[in-house]
Amino acid sequence: MPRGVEDVSKRDKGGTKVLPQRSKTTKGSSALSITSPPRVAIVPGKSGKGDNTVRREKSMKGLLRPSHGAFGIQKPGKQQPPIEVPSDPQANEGSSATKDHGSYIEATDKNTHQQGMADRGGALARSYEEHSRLQADLDDSGPDSSPPHSPMLPISPIGAPENFYANLSPLQSAPESWTTDRGNLEDQVLELQSRVHSLQSDIADRDNYWKAQWERESRERIYERNALAEDLHTAQKDALDKRKQLLDLKQSISSLTHIENQVTDGEVAERMDGLYHRVRNWVVSNYRRSQPDLACLSNVHLQRLSNCVPRYQDLDLRTWKISVYQAMVMRELIYIFQDEHCYGLPHDGILGQVRTLAQELRSTGLEYRKWHSGTVELLLRTSPDSLVQNTKNLALKMADDLLDILHAISSVEATDSAHIALHNIIMEAIGISRLLRVQIPLYSVFLPREEQFDAANMQLTDEQDEEDEQKLIALAVTPCVQKISEETNDGSLTKRTIHKAKVVCLPC
Repeated sequence: MPRGVEDVSKRDKGGTKVLPQRSKTTKGSSALSITSPPRVAIVPGKSGKGDNTVRREKSMKGLLRPSHGAFGIQKPGKQQPPIEVPSDPQANEGSSATKDHGSYIEATDKNTHQQGMADRGGALARSYEEHSRLQADLDDSGPDSSPPHSPMLPISPIGAPENFYANLSPLQSAPESWTTDRGNLEDQVLELQSRVHSLQSDIADRDNYWKAQWERESRERIYERNALAEDLHTAQKDALDKRKQLLDLKQSISSLTHIENQVTDGEVAERMDGLYHRVRNWVVSNYRRSQPDLACLSNVHLQRLSNCVPRYQDLDLRTWKISVYQAMVMRELIYIFQDEHCYGLPHDGILGQVRTLAQELRSTGLEYRKWHSGTVELLLRTSPDSLVQNTKNLALKMADDLLDILHAISSVEATDSAHIALHNIIMEAIGISRLLRVQIPLYSVFLPREEQFDAANMQLTDEQDEEDEQKLIALAVTPCVQKISEETNDGSLTKRTIHKAKVVCLPC
């Protein structure tokens, strides 16, 4: 408690301390009881006028504190403090009248809402007047008379009782305005909901519209696509029919002017490439692990090696052994292509006379070439026994000679499978040579020997590059094939290379 302030319950008006008194209720007494006076703060030294001022302020606050709710209904949990009843006999005599009056008020619903508000307004006005008087007394008493722990807050004046209903009119019209605002808000909500439903309906209609349009356009596109596909199919079918008719026309024209067994230059070059790869594969399969040794070779074998590889002494045989073996095989096969008539045709007997006749009639004219082509074709179709047997004997002898020289150089014994494979290679070369002799044009097949490298008729093997153009040919692994055309106006023949020879060269 602040200094200079004492509890009122401990002192009386004369400044003497007294004990607080509590009201006691007997069993037969009424509900009304006398309570002790409220506690107020008293400033020391001023117990007269200041004490009355504080008590009046407490009384005003009691009047301002409502004990009932709105419309005169008492709030639950809050009870009105007991009121002191004087023990005046005249007051007791009027108690019955008061009870009758209260019963009348309760019977007539006590009062209307407006009368209750007027009573409260009057009480509030009286409280305001009381507050004004108390405020004037406090101002007269000075700043030290107010207790420091309970500062007085200014109360805004409400107005005179006659102006109370004017101030109360907004409160009376508030429920109606609230109802109006609520109705307006409900109308706005309903309007917004209606707009939402309308927009949703528009969206659904648009979706249905676009969906139907898309389906219609899809059907149209599908129909157009099917129509285009059908037109394309019809056009392709017509093109195939036209192509078939064109092929039939070409075949009919070719059948009237075609000479059997005539091949193109590309087919000849392809057959020669196939022969080259077969020879190389056979050599690699059987002699890739061999070590060439020329010290033990006889003069016959050295002469044959010199015929196949003229500059073998300038080569490292261990490095170029595969190419050397391949050149030796191709040197033997070139004899097959150098037969101008038909390899395997006997030199005696009836077929020998055919060879003699061809040598007597030898010419470069077209008539001779046609006669020669037809004669060789007839011999191959009839396949006389002498021709077949002589061809077989020549092929076996060539295979034996090749295996003999290769064995002398490499010291590798040939197996039966190697012998059979070599025999098949020789028969393939015989077939190519006969195919060339059946053709009406003339073909020249040869191996280049000790010449300068010619890019028009030769190409290097895969193991070499073409950086140095000035090179000498060391050996050839495939022959060069040239096609000889008819005579020109000046009587000369033209040659065209259709297959280049593959060679191994040495620097000059």
